[in-house]
Amino acid sequence: MDVNVVLDYSEYVNNIASMLKREYPIREDTESIAKKLRNEIERRYVNAIARGQFRNMKEIIRDSVRRLLEENNIVIGPTELGFLADSAMTCMINAAKPYQDSEEALAKLRQRGMSLCIVTNLDGDVARKMLISSGLFKYFIGVVSADVTGVPKPNRKIFQVALKKMRCKPTQVLVVGTSWEDILGGKTAGIKTILLTRGRDIQTSVAPDLTLNNLSDLLKILGIV
Repeated sequence: MDVNVVLDYSEYVNNIASMLKREYPIREDTESIAKKLRNEIERRYVNAIARGQFRNMKEIIRDSVRRLLEENNIVIGPTELGFLADSAMTCMINAAKPYQDSEEALAKLRQRGMSLCIVTNLDGDVARKMLISSGLFKYFIGVVSADVTGVPKPNRKIFQVALKKMRCKPTQVLVVGTSWEDILGGKTAGIKTILLTRGRDIQTSVAPDLTLNNLSDLLKILGIV
């Protein structure tokens, strides 16, 4: 299961933009800063995945912030940039909020004896802090992250690490995700996949086995009231 399935942290880029606007003489307004930053993060993320060069999200965000500052003729040293990157990850953690159906659904799944594991391209410590601060960490047996395994989604190896942690075979689990990385990665690992859209139009290069809107729908197809 991906972190995005249970947590909404979409506001984190806006929070980083507000922080940068307060601290540095950037010409654009906060909304424009957020738009540029979001586009740069997405560009770097996709390129890193495609080239097999992805290491962690903190590095992606750090380099995106540096580029934005340089475009405004603001040059800072590596130490200050490191502090900014740490603050940006704190913005991500603070932005995390559970979806309305998250806790009830996770509790019911666990009550049925189902093991739940997070597989994420977020930094592992960040994902754990987000789940802990949201009160959801207790429902998962662990977090498998790209920065620890050395491979990001959609590489099947990260899913194989999760299978080993869960002591399960591919036919015994489901990948519930919100992105093409989840669906493609799950498929290549031989696992059935469910795309959870939460009302969004999500494009995937490989079709999921099932598309659902939310976790309440997942409970229904699993026969859990």
